[in-house]
Amino acid sequence: GSDGAFEITGVAPGTYMTIANAPDIVLDVGKPVTVADKDVTGVELEVERGVTLSGRVEPAGSAQITMDMPGEVGFGNMMNMAKLQNVQTTADASGAWKLDHVPSGSWKLVARTDAGAAGELPITVTGKQDGLVIALSPRASIAGTVVDSDGKPVPNVEVSARPADASGPRAAMRMFGGNRTAATTAADGSFTIVGIDGGAYSLAAGSIQDQIAAMRHPETAAHVDVTPGAAKTGVVITLPAKTGVIHGRV
Repeated sequence: GSDGAFEITGVAPGTYMTIANAPDIVLDVGKPVTVADKDVTGVELEVERGVTLSGRVEPAGSAQITMDMPGEVGFGNMMNMAKLQNVQTTADASGAWKLDHVPSGSWKLVARTDAGAAGELPITVTGKQDGLVIALSPRASIAGTVVDSDGKPVPNVEVSARPADASGPRAAMRMFGGNRTAATTAADGSFTIVGIDGGAYSLAAGSIQDQIAAMRHPETAAHVDVTPGAAKTGVVITLPAKTGVIHGRV
């Protein structure tokens, strides 16, 4: 409610992790709460409002602005990465942008354009900052087609690309966060993923569940090597044909 009070009903016995999330606060993972044979009261969650960052991208133009963690992500700090999932905005045509509710800490700002240019800016957040400049430069792309095992194009499915050496919490978080590198297939099954760095990538197509399965079983994914700043084309991803029918009566 407006006074900050909350009540969660219908909770089965067990131990739960409390999480507070809203558009005007920093996502917060609170303390564990154990529910036994009586109601639990007096749970308090202290949340952070965060600060405002603003600046521009160069060259000027529209770009998606997100935040990421520098270095490795493990189970010890993955909740810090979760705090960044709601922190994103879009630079306007002049390149100007503003991010609200940014958590304190050491992060990096990430900018990507629809055309594929991208840039990063390391930053330590201790308070409000203005005049931040993210320099954009051309990045590589991956283009190809998704077909089924009968050779027919598969439209309207998502194709994601993740570095072949990415694993663990960072890879999992990027399936849901703002820094995902992905594209949706057109009517003819074609796709183009832009704004990626050079290196080895694993590609997976389908639902989030399909992509998680490909992450767990890398041998089922398509693998490509991308030259920095170059366009990788002609990639073909094959999915099982969905031709089965179930008949019955209720």
